[in-house]
Amino acid sequence: MNNKIMIFIIVVIVIVIAVLGGVFYLTPYKQSISKTPSGSQATQNTNQNEVTIKDFSFSPEAITVKAGSSVTFTNKDSVTHTITETNKAFDKEIGPGDTLKITFDKAGTYNYHCSIHPSMKGKVIVQ
Repeated sequence: MNNKIMIFIIVVIVIVIAVLGGVFYLTPYKQSISKTPSGSQATQNTNQNEVTIKDFSFSPEAITVKAGSSVTFTNKDSVTHTITETNKAFDKEIGPGDTLKITFDKAGTYNYHCSIHPSMKGKVIVQ
């Protein structure tokens, strides 16, 4: 292989790694996905920062939290949905029975929707 081609490939790989590293470093949220095993009783959560997905809607449709707080999304529908932020700050699938926890570290308004069912919309306001 030509030396110029090898150098070009190495430069492209370094740039891709740098860009991805920057994206992950600057991302204003953290996330984790967990699923309660079917047939088991879920522990009652007293966390008020919860959004339930049921009957093809987010409830509540708007929620206000403090910076550094987490919002837990629970899918109680029998189909998969997404939680897709308008500016692509996050875009995650959430299957039936799954929960998705997103931590919002930066103040701002995060409008989101389900990319599979676009009429489903919600908003997280972070103070």
